[in-house]
Parts: sequence; C-alpha cells; structure tokens
Amino acid sequence: MHPLLSRALSESAGTFGLVFFGCGAATSLAITGSPDAHVVTALCFGVVVTLMILIFGDHSGAHLNPAVTAGFILAQRMTLRDGAAYIAGQLAGALLAAYTLARVLSFFEGAPEGALEAAMTRPAVPQSVAFGLEALLTCVLMFVILRVATGSKERGAHAAFAIGATVFLCAAAFGPITGASMNPARSLGPAVALWLRDDLWIYVAAPVVGALAAVPLCKVLALGAEEPCCDPLDTPSEE
Repeated sequence: MHPLLSRALSESAGTFGLVFFGCGAATSLAITGSPDAHVVTALCFGVVVTLMILIFGDHSGAHLNPAVTAGFILAQRMTLRDGAAYIAGQLAGALLAAYTLARVLSFFEGAPEGALEAAMTRPAVPQSVAFGLEALLTCVLMFVILRVATGSKERGAHAAFAIGATVFLCAAAFGPITGASMNPARSLGPAVALWLRDDLWIYVAAPVVGALAAVPLCKVLALGAEEPCCDPLDTPSEE
C-alpha cells in the first residue's frame, strides 16, 4: 500500500473514532437526560483525542481535523498533496461515523427520531460571536499542537495528553455557548447525516481561520525556536 494512502486511512479511522465516540456520548447522554451531560461529553472528546493520538500519532500524526492539517500546511510541516489526502480521509471518517451512529440510534427504543441532532454544534450566541469564539478556541488548540508536535505528527504521550487536555478544557468551558467544535469534520458529520445546515458555515470556516492564525502566533511566541518543516524521524520512503 502506498504510504500516503496508509496515512490517510489512519486519519480516516482516527476521525471515525473521534466522531463516533464523542458524538455518541453527546447523543446517549442527551437521550438519558444526564445532568452532567456537558462535562461528560467534553471529557469523552478529550479522552478519545488522547487515545487516537496514542494509537495513530506515530503513523499519520493523528490530526483528526482538517483545520489542524491546514495549519500544518501553512507552517510548511507537510505538503499540500499530503494535506489534501489527510483532509479527504478525515471527512470520509467523520461522515461514516455519523451515518453509523445514526443507524445505531435508530435501534434504540428510547431515542427520538433525529436523536443525532443532540451531537450537532449550534451557537447559543450571535453568529459573529460564535465565529470569533470558535476561531479563538481553535487558535489555542493549534498553538498547543504546534508546540508539542514533532514536525507534522502529534506523537508521544506528552503530546497526546496536552492536546487531549486542551480539547477537554475548551469543550468544558465553552461547549454550551458554541459547541466548541474546533473541527470542521466533527461538525460536518452529524450535519450531513441529518441534512441540517443551519450555522454550519461557522464550524467550517472559523476553525480554519483560527488554526491558520495560530501559525504566525506560534512563530512569534516561540522566538524563532520552531519545529523543523518535516519530521526528522520519518524515513524517505514515507515522504
């Protein structure tokens, strides 16, 4: 198998896990009326991101997020060709996870029709505020990723826990306000599965803007001590 295809499939599998378990937690907790649904959902997203990085980080880098991949491309840590393959894999994984989750929920007697809607990201504030907040949260996430990643790869326990903790903190603090998506694939999956496009542009555009903004910010705050543009541990055959 071609190395790039293998890495793209890893991104697809990792994003599937992110959406299936993260959105699955959001829907199941909403269905059962859990009083701690928000915090538990945020924790589930943080934990699944940590696990996916530990599982796939050494291979593909476990971006799991088109905005993160776009940030790595701008930072010249990966090529546009590789980035396009990653994004295609991420979107495919998110869509497959959302449709799978919707199918699973259809067999649950306590689930109302369209139960997956509980996993959708919707703003509880004006669109301009939601856009700014989603961009800011993604900027924070991308900044952390750039500081702990090795080249274009989120690899190792310290990166996994730093990134997972950031996802949890952002989701726990601002989930009720915007959904704290920070990930176009995570929001696109349930929206496409239900064919509900309200406010979707916010969750596609704002994370990309935030991730791209983090790149020059990281260079400034790193005072020139930036990571190399390629992963020094990669072998030539993987490029």
